[in-house]
Amino acid sequence: MLETIIWTISIILFVLFVLFVWFFTGVLSSTKIDSQSGNPDLKLLKGKRGLTKTDLRPTGIARIGGKNIRCTTDATFLSKGTKVRVVEVSENKVVVEEVE
Repeated sequence: MLETIIWTISIILFVLFVLFVWFFTGVLSSTKIDSQSGNPDLKLLKGKRGLTKTDLRPTGIARIGGKNIRCTTDATFLSKGTKVRVVEVSENKVVVEEVE
């Protein structure tokens, strides 16, 4: 009887752990990032405009060229929904600035 209770508790704890890890690793996140470090297609984004999907403090996600891109600003904070333009693209960084 005691062995059955221990196994039941162990299974419940395991399921809770899996759900916790699944949730906090972004599987349930509604904002999927399309860019990858070193992606050569990122170079084509320079000069393109987009809209921030998250707050940029100074790093966040913006929708640029039809993709969600992890980007950063030059130390300024931008709110979600701000219009931005890509001003610099390096191997692993996309820099944006606010536009009118």
